[in-house]
Amino acid sequence: MLPRVVTILTLLATVARAVDPCATIAGQKWTSPQDVRTCFASFKVDPEIKANV
Repeated sequence: MLPRVVTILTLLATVARAVDPCATIAGQKWTSPQDVRTCFASFKVDPEIKANV
């Protein structure tokens, strides 16, 4: 029973990463620039707010 639960949790974590590109870099001290760019590109930024940054 326990191995089956571990397998299910592993699959759920994999699906979460596929849905949320930022989940891949969450909690990491270092990650590739490509992964960061993918995360940043996954959500829209209001142009007015972007102009104030």
